[in-house]
Amino acid sequence: MHNKVPDFDHRVLFEPEDVKTAIIDLADRIARYVDEQRYAHVHIIPLLQGALIFAGQLLPELRFKADISVEAVVTSKFRHANQPEALRVDEFQLKLPDNSAILILDDVYDTGETLCAVLKRCEIFAPTIAGILISKDVPNKKIPSCPLFTGLEAR
Repeated sequence: MHNKVPDFDHRVLFEPEDVKTAIIDLADRIARYVDEQRYAHVHIIPLLQGALIFAGQLLPELRFKADISVEAVVTSKFRHANQPEALRVDEFQLKLPDNSAILILDDVYDTGETLCAVLKRCEIFAPTIAGILISKDVPNKKIPSCPLFTGLEAR
């Protein structure tokens, strides 16, 4: 039996070379900020599943003086019958060296709920920074209280 593939809107939002340029620019801006703050260590947390590819492209471009460590965190939104959507963030504990910062990476920043939930969990360990590949123009989005670096704007 052959399953029909659903029709999708196949618009190209960004050309591959624009994404690559945005990632390099994003890495430069984050590195400049980390160096200006004189952090000795940056713990990088890509949010899975979405930020895996983005993190793999960004990490080689990050050129700052601080040491780094990387630990992925799984987040997901799920819905049970007759219940509103709920956000789940895996529990984690961090032991970081003195003068550390945490860099959260996510691929898409839309409502801000996922990013803000993870940032809230992380800010008890160290100052936080957010690096986002694509920021969507969404009304009433939650705005994090940390430095936020974005690569591309989608409207």
